[in-house]
Amino acid sequence: MAAKSNSFIDNLGKIYAYYTGGFVAFTIILAILEQMGVPNAIIGYAFVFLTVAVYALIGVLSRTAEVSEYYVAGRVVPAFYNGMATGADWMSAASFIGMAGTLYVMGYDGLAFVLGWTGGYVLVAILLAPYLRKFGQYTVPDFLGARFGGNMARAVGVIVLITASFAYVVAQIFGVGIIASRFLGISFEFAVFVGLAGILVCSMLGGMRAVTWTQVAQYIILITAYLIPVVWMSVKVTGVPIPELMYGQALEIIATKEQELGILKGHAMAFANAKGEANFTDAMNFFTLILCLMIGTASLPHILMRYFTTPSVKTASCSWQNSGSCRTPSCWRPRKSRVCPMWFRAWWPPVVLPPRSPPPMDCCWRSPMRSATTSITA
Repeated sequence: MAAKSNSFIDNLGKIYAYYTGGFVAFTIILAILEQMGVPNAIIGYAFVFLTVAVYALIGVLSRTAEVSEYYVAGRVVPAFYNGMATGADWMSAASFIGMAGTLYVMGYDGLAFVLGWTGGYVLVAILLAPYLRKFGQYTVPDFLGARFGGNMARAVGVIVLITASFAYVVAQIFGVGIIASRFLGISFEFAVFVGLAGILVCSMLGGMRAVTWTQVAQYIILITAYLIPVVWMSVKVTGVPIPELMYGQALEIIATKEQELGILKGHAMAFANAKGEANFTDAMNFFTLILCLMIGTASLPHILMRYFTTPSVKTASCSWQNSGSCRTPSCWRPRKSRVCPMWFRAWWPPVVLPPRSPPPMDCCWRSPMRSATTSITA
């Protein structure tokens, strides 16, 4: 088993290169079939079921009966691939579905979520990951039991982890149900069970080993889904495939289009829920939200477990840097959600995308707590 695992690790680059090439080829084939008149429903089902089948196959092939393999993937996951798996953890349903909408609705206040979630990984890397990996056990409750002595600390750790995991999984499964029900045209309840079945197949037989290699595969698809639309739009509009370089020009074009279409005076209107000039309380709410999100992210069980799988303490410390590099492109697309709606205004009904303009700087410190509460209760 050890020789087989080492052979797999040595060929990781080649294996995932083949996987990426196969995914690209499959996408091209689906595009050709679409041009040939194949119904979109069939293409959608084919795409979903094939990707899920690949994840399930990885989970089945990663099955193991060894304790170290099941709990910590044999502690052989390289830093780069551990970073990719961590990036896939970050790009969960909440990030993938909600980040663009959060920034679009809340404006600058939405940056608190980006800063908080990302800053949590800094706390993990500095305060938690090296020491958890140095301890050399399998779980956080094991660490607490050895550090504080007795089974009481271990039991408290188990209760906290289960509670946090339950709340997190409920939100993720809800997101899976929404996506699957709307994309596949099935009921929400059935979509939830389909999502749960997929998770079980991908993780139950191989534990952390299966989850790790499945998430690396998921990351490749997720980052592709993030980048292709914004890069394509940047090339379509500006001719440059790096949207960050053309962001200023895009804003100038938006202002011109707004005036031509008579939507509003360019860059003069703030968000509809703007509260006026910022005050000390609003600024403190902003930083408090960032702090709470940082601490919450740093304590997520599935994030902490990721650093038990590395070969060494140094690798655990490097993993978060790689995960930051892997997550950075995923922050580009939500920022472009400030650009896309104005372009779609030219041919989409007003009810789909209401007109928005970047808020003035004096409104950027509106209370994120009030904005979040408003968006939740609306």
